Amino acid sequence: MLQKLSAGELDAAIIVTEGFVSAKLKGDQNVLAMGTYVESPLCWAASTGKERDFESLEELPNPPTFGISRLGSGSHVMSYCLASKQGWDSETIAFQVLGDLAGLASGVKESKADLFLWEKFTTKPLYDSGSLKYIGEIVAPWLSFIIVTHQNFLRKIRFTEHP
Repeated sequence: MLQKLSAGELDAAIIVTEGFVSAKLKGDQNVLAMGTYVESPLCWAASTGKERDFESLEELPNPPTFGISRLGSGSHVMSYCLASKQGWDSETIAFQVLGDLAGLASGVKESKADLFLWEKFTTKPLYDSGSLKYIGEIVAPWLSFIIVTHQNFLRKIRFTEHP
């Protein structure tokens, strides 16, 4: 969605804040935050394969290999937040792009990655079924969803006073 927004193919969108943060860190000047959609932050669960030896974040290798859905995604951005919280050197953590939630789950089961981060309540059914193991969490340091627009869209809007 952000690519379409940045290219001017969309006027506005409601997105996960991590995507906006990633775009701004990459220098995207076309997208602007217009407002808050959901103020509470997302809780990101750290997951690993059921058969893996890790029971907590502290038991992970330093540095761990993070499974991510794609570069610049929430799972990628939040990996840096978790690395900072855990005291891991963000320059030495490794990433494996594994795609969607199913790809991430397979990746930690097959030891392609040590863990991945995904929204906690979306991941819960995988813990309940015994497919994955929960080893910790991190709460995003920002609100969860924002309304964003392309900078040129704001120029198109005419604000009028209503009686």
